[in-house]
Amino acid sequence: MDLSWQLRPTWIRIWPNNVRYALFVDESGSSEIPRRPKALAEWRSEPQYFSLAGVMIDRENYFDVFRPLMTSLQERFWPPDGMFPYPAGVRRVVLYSRDIRRKEGPFASTIIDSSEL
Repeated sequence: MDLSWQLRPTWIRIWPNNVRYALFVDESGSSEIPRRPKALAEWRSEPQYFSLAGVMIDRENYFDVFRPLMTSLQERFWPPDGMFPYPAGVRRVVLYSRDIRRKEGPFASTIIDSSEL
């Protein structure tokens, strides 16, 4: 079984006809719990948070609206094909909130004017 999707976001390539909706889920939050007691005490003294968000999209809107919209956004800001030379190789741009906030990777100020997003 191909589990490469676990390493990086991917497009849905096969969607069975009897499945009407897909739920896309992502998490965000404080970094991992430290293993050393002293670091754990410091970690607990800082505010911790965890959030879980999801978007449910029906089959028709995924293929007719969502996917073309994402592709056009990527191609508009990273012409001509929405690709970026990540350290692991050239790949389609991924909208990681961390990269966007820190203005890193494809969101670096030398690559893109973030005020346009």
